[in-house]
Amino acid sequence: MEPRLPRAALPDYNHGMIQRLARLQLTSEGRAEGTIKVGFYGLEAMERRKEGGKTDAEGRKKLLEDEVKNWLPERSCSLQCAELG
Repeated sequence: MEPRLPRAALPDYNHGMIQRLARLQLTSEGRAEGTIKVGFYGLEAMERRKEGGKTDAEGRKKLLEDEVKNWLPERSCSLQCAELG
């Protein structure tokens, strides 16, 4: 009998989610300030744990900050506090 590789089903979109919640206020200068809470679930979380395992706490903070910057039009933000697990 010829050896066969088992077939694995592809994960569906529910197994990799990013949840974003922003509470922002506009300043008199037209800047948005506030908080953004982000949750990574399933495959999205696994990917971040894999990348985060290659660096220290400051490196993980930088990875998250860079990702959030890519979501924003001006690409300027700074993390004041982040809970990284």
